[in-house]
Amino acid sequence: MNAVYDSELTKTTGLYERIVHEKRNPQADVFWNSEIIRTVQLKQKNLFTKISKIMKILFIITQSEIGGAQRFLLEFAPYLANKGYQISIAAGGGDGELFEKLESSIKCPIYKIKNLVRSLNPIRDFLALISILKVIKREKPDVLFLQSTKAGFLGSIAGKLLQKRVLYRIGGWSFRDPRSWWMNKIIFWMEKISA
Repeated sequence: MNAVYDSELTKTTGLYERIVHEKRNPQADVFWNSEIIRTVQLKQKNLFTKISKIMKILFIITQSEIGGAQRFLLEFAPYLANKGYQISIAAGGGDGELFEKLESSIKCPIYKIKNLVRSLNPIRDFLALISILKVIKREKPDVLFLQSTKAGFLGSIAGKLLQKRVLYRIGGWSFRDPRSWWMNKIIFWMEKISA
């Protein structure tokens, strides 16, 4: 996702003009502002589209043990499901507590990706990418909602390969974890590439 911002000087005028100009070939899925007048003007020009189909969201998270990202998922996924979104979830290694809690809180497809692990391992990472691609092809989501570094990196690659929209929620910077400097540098570039 490429965010486009306007300056404080022009407020939302620049974004408004851009949306009007791109009417025949829209480049944005979301227009977010706090200026009601421009929003009303865009609506009057019929430049907003109501989403009529049920959106399918695939959450991908690296570990299945409970931490901050998993707690977020346990609250957010059922909330979206209750709002009518179709949810599916793929998660990697860990103690599996996430899977137990999900099964009791939401009815949705849940995929266990055994090679999706936190540590860097090129062979397992490649196998995890193949598994993620298979899940995406099976579920056919509209959006990939990625959480955590490894899921973010591999999910972004899969999203680009299969032309899927990607949302990447960063809960913390894993390149600041206590490990060797060169490994943190690799993880830093993984974050940068997948952002």
